Amino acid sequence: MIEKASLQHQREADRRLLQFNNYNEYLDSLRKNSDLKYLESIKQCRNIAEAGYRSAVTLSFNDFNERLEEVRKMVNPPMNIRKPLNELLNKTISQDPLIVALASREKRIRLGDLATIIFIRVKCKKNTEISCYIDYGERLLTENWIPYYKGTKLLQPKKTDLSYYNWRNNTTYLNKTKNFTPITIPQGLIFQCNGDRLIINGNPYLTYSNVNVDLVRIHSDKYLQAMLFDHILKVKSI
Repeated sequence: MIEKASLQHQREADRRLLQFNNYNEYLDSLRKNSDLKYLESIKQCRNIAEAGYRSAVTLSFNDFNERLEEVRKMVNPPMNIRKPLNELLNKTISQDPLIVALASREKRIRLGDLATIIFIRVKCKKNTEISCYIDYGERLLTENWIPYYKGTKLLQPKKTDLSYYNWRNNTTYLNKTKNFTPITIPQGLIFQCNGDRLIINGNPYLTYSNVNVDLVRIHSDKYLQAMLFDHILKVKSI
């Protein structure tokens, strides 16, 4: 779990590399204003930076290119990955209102300028009622969504989701996810966005949108209750 979290943190941090077209531009960003004054050329400035004298952690040429390629794939997946979903959205997407709403948000979620929490309340085996808050962005990264979009698989709560509550035995599971951290307070459950640190009120019975989130109620016959908490990130990821 620690290794997985560390890798995810590295990938998020590596988004900054997208501003550079090549390794030289990356090295130039580490240069001090005074370097050109005391050194003879830009090449020498780059050599000093590459040697590790201008940053606590300096990427090598190979590491830079490998990480840049990985983060480009994360932000803008290759066509052989994107194409099945794009074709699906245009042709055979389920008409369930929740799936339609989620599909319309997929691109912005993957680009990183929108973070959405899905709230669903369902009846499972033996009429057990389960409430769940789902980090849509994390599920997109860890699951194949084609069956959901086609309507051949129903979106179900998981104990590994942001929040999971079994009404029958009063069991609760809370988990920090890619985009959100759940926090319990006397008034209920709130979520802190890991990106901009803003707080989202998770009360599914609110009748209005609050400062940091737009509430969208979804009427679907597949769920007892469904709602989306849309949070526009203040600092847009590249």
